Amino acid sequence: MVVNSIGPFTFINLHGEADFLVQSVEVLTRPGVDDAGFKLSGLHPKPFQLQSVVDAANVADAQFASGRYTFTVGSVVNLIKNDVNFGSFGIMFVVLDVKTEDIRALGYGQGGLFPPSRALISATWTLCPIRIQAGTN
Repeated sequence: MVVNSIGPFTFINLHGEADFLVQSVEVLTRPGVDDAGFKLSGLHPKPFQLQSVVDAANVADAQFASGRYTFTVGSVVNLIKNDVNFGSFGIMFVVLDVKTEDIRALGYGQGGLFPPSRALISATWTLCPIRIQAGTN
């Protein structure tokens, strides 16, 4: 099974693309001078969003889990998406925001991470990448 997690939370799926730190480029121009110059101005974070989906045993457990998501806001967490551990690249993520989009009761659930699955939780996570030093967590 493919692993998807944000910090301590494991998900069936994480939709969206995770971004690394992005190199910024400054364009240099002067009035009356043709052409332009370019200067690298460093690696800068670019916040992005991921949508998580996970099952729960029932609606009450789903509501409790979604409430726990909010405690991660402001925290530095590891991201594993489709078995790719971003921490192994020296990148961690600050949770900027988490919004529960939907908690849906299921009439019949089978499988999932928390069987018997009688509810689904969908949430949108806003994350910002940060570089970590080797040997730190």
